[in-house]
Amino acid sequence: MGLRNSSVLVILMLYQFRLSREKTLGIQFSRNKMIRNGSLLSGLLLVMGSVFALPDCPENGALHNCSASVELNSGSRYVGDFVNGLYEGQGEYTYSDGEGYAGAFLDGKFHGQGIYSYANGDKYVGEFKLGKKSGRGVYTRADGSIERGVFLDGRLIYESERK
Repeated sequence: MGLRNSSVLVILMLYQFRLSREKTLGIQFSRNKMIRNGSLLSGLLLVMGSVFALPDCPENGALHNCSASVELNSGSRYVGDFVNGLYEGQGEYTYSDGEGYAGAFLDGKFHGQGIYSYANGDKYVGEFKLGKKSGRGVYTRADGSIERGVFLDGRLIYESERK
């Protein structure tokens, strides 16, 4: 098993963020799917784990161990992986107001490394746990101010740097 159509893989986005002076992480997306993440060194992605892509979900079938693009009645959209009908694995969720999240999901919630972009231009890059900012992260406001530190249940609890 390997990445489908790997010979025509086109990198659409490579997000990077600095969690500490020693560690810079990156997330690479292709065709609206996060395909790998890892450490960045001089702009090169050092892959942690393997590169993968789940098969497309059947048009009229169960959303299980597959990838799909789903438009919701609310106007929101999810593009990514499903397990047992829930968002799980890598994906991108965009709300109707333009806010959105790209990264890892578990049981239908943001969980793991991800990026949340707010409609007002703010952005959080870092760790999530069960739908909330939790762990190391960087919150950048639209005005350019930055809060870097440790978050718990969506709130900054330890600030390592403020600009």
